Amino acid sequence: MVEKAWNCFPVARTEISHPSFSKFRIHIETINVLAERGSDGKLIFPDNVLPYTADELKKRKIRVVDIADNKDVDAGAYSAATDPQLVSSKKAGRGPLRENWFNQASGPCMVAYRKVVIECSYFGISRTVEDYLEGYENGLFKNTHRKLFSWMDE
Repeated sequence: MVEKAWNCFPVARTEISHPSFSKFRIHIETINVLAERGSDGKLIFPDNVLPYTADELKKRKIRVVDIADNKDVDAGAYSAATDPQLVSSKKAGRGPLRENWFNQASGPCMVAYRKVVIECSYFGISRTVEDYLEGYENGLFKNTHRKLFSWMDE
C-alpha cells in the first residue's frame, strides 16, 4: 500500500493506493471547523462544508460519528479503558461523555468533516469492496477518536 498525506490544519488529505491495483484508490479529505450552535444549544451542521458538486451532494451518505455511542462498537474490540462514557480527563476537565453529549455541551466545539471516496473499478467486485471499506473506515474513525479522547491525559 502507498499512503500519501498532506496536512495543513485545518485541512488534511490522504490518498491510499496500491501499485499492483491501478484501478483502486481511497481519497480522504478532512476539514476541521469550529461548530456553530443554535439558540437551543444544539450543533448546526452546514450542508456543504467540503466542496461537493451538485451530483456528489445527491450521492453522499452522512454519518455522524458519536464516539460515546457504544451501539456499533465490536464486542471483541471494546475496552472500558477507552470508553468515553467511563473515562475523563483531569487535565482538560472533560468527560465522561453521555449520550448526545455534543448537543448538551456548552462552549466551543470542533467538528471534523470527512469526505471519503473509495474507487475500485474491477468488474464483479467493485461494489462489494467499496461497501466493505466504507464500513471499515467508519469503524476506524470512531475507534481512533474514542482512544484519542480516552488518552488525553497521557
